[in-house]
Amino acid sequence: GTHGDPFYVGLNGIELYDAKGSKVRLQASNVTAVPSSLNDLAEVIARGGGDIRTPDKLVDGSNNTFDPQHIWLAPFTLGQENNIYLVLHEPVTISLIKFWNYSRTPERGASEIRISIDGHVAYQGYLRKAPAGEADPRASDFCQTVLFH
Repeated sequence: GTHGDPFYVGLNGIELYDAKGSKVRLQASNVTAVPSSLNDLAEVIARGGGDIRTPDKLVDGSNNTFDPQHIWLAPFTLGQENNIYLVLHEPVTISLIKFWNYSRTPERGASEIRISIDGHVAYQGYLRKAPAGEADPRASDFCQTVLFH
């Protein structure tokens, strides 16, 4: 779900950390989403596509931002799942995952999430709404962490 927007859902970024606490290097080739972005919508396709809020922005490292050039946004339909897939090309033990919720319009941020690793649900819970703007005291760092044992 979202924090109130009935049509769109987004995130600013995702980071994975290994068992030693080191950040797992992710590139655009490691991430995909279904639906992928607003570029999947017929009206955006008719205009030639080109919306910059694509899945690769989830792993570009610019997470604590309000800049639309560094965030992901996709169509949302109540009752249907939006999925983000992070594909790693070698085995990695994940110790934690950091999330930055969608900040451009905080109501579009993800509210309920489920993390599956190798087909098994590892976490199901909620993400807080992003700050309302750069003047919000939480705007300096609105990362949320899911820790695995």
